[in-house]
Amino acid sequence: MSMKNPLRPDTAPQPEPVDILVVNDEPSMLFAVQSLLIDPAYQVEGVGSGEAALRWLLRRDCAVILLDINMPGMDGFETASLIRQRDQSRNTPIIFTTAYRTADVDTAQGYALGAVDYLFIPIVPEVLRSKVAVFADLFRQRRQLARQVELSAANHALQREIAQRIRTEQELHRSNAELEQFAYVASHDLRAPLRGIRNLTGWIQEELGALALSDEIRENLGLLQTRVRRMEQLIEGLLAYSRIGRVHGNLETLDSGALLAEILDLVQAPAGFRIEIGERMPVLKANRTQFQSVLQNLITNAVKHHDGAMGRIQVDAIAEGDGYRFTVTDDGPGIPPQHRERVFQMFQTLRPWDEAETSGMGLALVRKAVEYAGGTITLNEAPGGRGARFSFTWPVVPESIG
Repeated sequence: MSMKNPLRPDTAPQPEPVDILVVNDEPSMLFAVQSLLIDPAYQVEGVGSGEAALRWLLRRDCAVILLDINMPGMDGFETASLIRQRDQSRNTPIIFTTAYRTADVDTAQGYALGAVDYLFIPIVPEVLRSKVAVFADLFRQRRQLARQVELSAANHALQREIAQRIRTEQELHRSNAELEQFAYVASHDLRAPLRGIRNLTGWIQEELGALALSDEIRENLGLLQTRVRRMEQLIEGLLAYSRIGRVHGNLETLDSGALLAEILDLVQAPAGFRIEIGERMPVLKANRTQFQSVLQNLITNAVKHHDGAMGRIQVDAIAEGDGYRFTVTDDGPGIPPQHRERVFQMFQTLRPWDEAETSGMGLALVRKAVEYAGGTITLNEAPGGRGARFSFTWPVVPESIG
């Protein structure tokens, strides 16, 4: 039986309620004790036997147990003994209640079983409330301390996790820096021997030009030059990739529409292609080399991988948040959803290397440049269900910077 606390009209903050367990086989005594303890600070639970008390303690914890000694069946002493055998209730304070006088009660047995006090019937209300209040306060303090210990442990675990993440991030930055340094040095040192191989194959072709060479020899010489050219493209891509973040160019005020007009002259799309630029292209502050590289790679990619003799590419921009969103949309074959993340990785192409006239670095360069500038890039299907749409953001740089 539970006796809940009535609401008080005052709005003063109340302590967190704690459970008080009253065990007595006499319903009148059970009700009387519960009535004396009606208070918002307590949730008083009443049970009529030792067995019921043990079942209740399996589910709950309480600040103090008011346990009647003289109960039929399992008396108070036996109940207390079983309570003390359970880890959860081993240290729960027990106050024995009894109608017998001190001389008639084996107080030594009660204290040996862990009793902290005795209350004799008739119970003095002030004494009852005073004793219960002490143990209720102690229970709140223990609970608060346990919460603080738990919070402290969680805080220490969080600090350890943060420290580990910082170390991991530092190690990752260091590894990335070492990798980029290696890529820069390796690609830089490979340029000279490749240039020598290209020149040598050219000289061989010139020397043998007047001779009657078999088709196989001519094909192999052409294949060698193609592979050397592709290797040079790959090395140039590696160098460009490693420079992003290493070489800090000056920020310039760029008219993106005028810059796109220059890019179209460099791309030199086939006659059947139409590249359209939005009417209101923004003026923004950016690193010219990186910004131009992003747009040029996306447009070149759209032209190179188009599957038709005629095509349309649309470049637009809108203001968004603290920057601009640029889109490059084509009507080519598009890129299947399962490959849309892969194409941003280094050395990735959707066609076999022998067929693809590309280094596989273009979109990796685009993503790194966009993210280094503080933006993001996504790839989706073009409106209408055919083609691809690359969309990237480029943050506005305050005029005071650069």
